[in-house]
Amino acid sequence: MPSVKLQRSGRIAGLFVGTCTGQTKAPVAQLSLTFDGIDGDAHASRTRKAGAREPAFRRGTVVSNNRQLSLVSIEELSEIASRIGLPRIDPGWLAANIAIEGAGPITQLPAGTIIRASSGASIYVSELNSPCRIAARLLAEHGGYEGDASMFVRHAIGRRGVVGFVYAVGEVEVGDRVEILLAKQQPAKD
Repeated sequence: MPSVKLQRSGRIAGLFVGTCTGQTKAPVAQLSLTFDGIDGDAHASRTRKAGAREPAFRRGTVVSNNRQLSLVSIEELSEIASRIGLPRIDPGWLAANIAIEGAGPITQLPAGTIIRASSGASIYVSELNSPCRIAARLLAEHGGYEGDASMFVRHAIGRRGVVGFVYAVGEVEVGDRVEILLAKQQPAKD
């Protein structure tokens, strides 16, 4: 694990779970984070099949699941909503699992950053979550978005949140405090 330092803190504004991939997620008051991911969520598993995001592997190759859950920032969702003309975007409409508020933007957090809840349950950020046409479709179906998918993608780039995996197990609840433990970048050696 890279060394980390406390960068900022916020709170969990919403928790969401869904049993099907490519669908919206329903709000819940509490989630159980296990080493398989979110108990009861469609993305829960220690492994998954490689797809377009893993060009180094043939599609279908079993790889470690570094995308067990997705996190979004309420502040970033507000900015996307403003840019595309919606009053708001519900995190569940974009199939997010955890919505964080008060910690500012999270999309540019580097891989290796830890997001730790007050319970000690922690998520290891593996990469940013790129906006896609599936999210645009869900937003159109549930949020009344009438623009084309490319417009959503364009305005959501750099604001769509991050994905990661469970690093320390535990329960998380809406309202829990979270700490953003930023991964320190190592200086380049000559």
